[in-house]
Amino acid sequence: MERDNIAQIDRIFHPRSIVVVGASNREGNLGRMFVEPTIQAGFEHLYVVNPRENEVLGLKSYPSLKDIPEHLDLAIIATGAQTVPQIINECAENGVAGAVVFTAGFSEAGEEGRKRERELLEVAHKGGIRIIGPNCVGIYCPSAKVANMWGLPTESGSVGMISQSGHFAQIFPTVAASKGVRFSKVVSCGNESDLNAADFLEYLGHDPETKLIIGYIEGIKEGGRFFKVARQVSMTKPILIWRGGLSQFGTRAASSHTGALAGSNHIWRALCKQAGVITVNSAQELLDLVLAFYYLPLPKGKRIGIVSSPGGLAVTACDACAEFGLSLAEFSPQVQQRLRQAIPWAGTSMKNPVDVSIVAGLAPELFLKPVQIVADNVDMVYIISGLPNQPFIDALVEAGKSIEKPLAVCLYPREAVTEEYLPLLRAGVAAYTDSIRGILALSRFADYSEFLRASLDDCQRQNVGGQQELGRNNE
Repeated sequence: MERDNIAQIDRIFHPRSIVVVGASNREGNLGRMFVEPTIQAGFEHLYVVNPRENEVLGLKSYPSLKDIPEHLDLAIIATGAQTVPQIINECAENGVAGAVVFTAGFSEAGEEGRKRERELLEVAHKGGIRIIGPNCVGIYCPSAKVANMWGLPTESGSVGMISQSGHFAQIFPTVAASKGVRFSKVVSCGNESDLNAADFLEYLGHDPETKLIIGYIEGIKEGGRFFKVARQVSMTKPILIWRGGLSQFGTRAASSHTGALAGSNHIWRALCKQAGVITVNSAQELLDLVLAFYYLPLPKGKRIGIVSSPGGLAVTACDACAEFGLSLAEFSPQVQQRLRQAIPWAGTSMKNPVDVSIVAGLAPELFLKPVQIVADNVDMVYIISGLPNQPFIDALVEAGKSIEKPLAVCLYPREAVTEEYLPLLRAGVAAYTDSIRGILALSRFADYSEFLRASLDDCQRQNVGGQQELGRNNE
């Protein structure tokens, strides 16, 4: 049954043909929002149903689904809520595998909406159709040339995303794309009347294109199954989740947003820890962790070395290490002597953190020596810049190419990791703009690595499971 479910979901993500019901030429039309980017993505077998239009954006418009001269894999429905069950019935007659119901006005809209959603689901089940939504913005799958928003990259990547927020499902991939991150699949699942987060997590766990799974979730409909699947998937693929609706006010907002029922913060975090799921508290934290998991090799432990030019930021980074569970490595007298020989100007400390004083700004090429020495004696290296100029970035790019351990850099006083830093990321150096944010990301990264090692040890003791290949860049 699991295999059949995965195969049907895969047919939705890789459709041979798509119909958009309710699209028109009018600016602001919701159906048009799907037609235009899918045309731009290069999808060929795309159809439109609208009895009041002869053509939409150059595509012939059909009066109904039964008039389309091809069997359809995916239907995207953007019509009034009261019309959706009948359209789903027509989809069943055409052999459609799945339908994305963009339309709102279902379980998030009170008792009448819940009744309408039950009717929708009954019709879908009779016809063998799987539903994404209602109240969602559907899917983005670049390898299949399927897009749900303008401007999304056409190149496929290795990040799979599940989101109960439509807006976040569209905006986060765009923001991450500016950091060079590419996605395999993105799904906005809305009310989850049929397919839910557990289904998509299971699917992405089997998907060969996906190596990192992230999500925004407000409530879980099959909690036991979700965490059982998460535990299995996290053994081979990291799972990062931002959870909304954990407070009294958030729960109320989640219910009116997607009809989801949220739960206890403490229970949620405890279950995630058991399942190996990494939790985050904001969109920014999620992006910070994606940069670490996407670009860096997994660390073999929690011993960190800090190499810094500014002293104050090094102190705050040390405080963050203590707070988030990283171990500040102690360097032997021999290592400290090597550092003194590598740094020609006097630094205030050859211990950890290593103070390179003005070397990083005035002689970036000399900065590589202490970074390499520190890397030889720790599990990961955190570099704090006081002057992130181009020579400094070039030096870090060379360090990233030669050092096989996780490297991260704080670019303060820069306020954003912009496109000029893409060579740094692609060389395997995760970049942050605040000393504490980088430490937090590395600590969660190390937490997952620790979970993975412990789980693999358990498997080996029980003579089950296999060794996961750990390596740089989830491509």
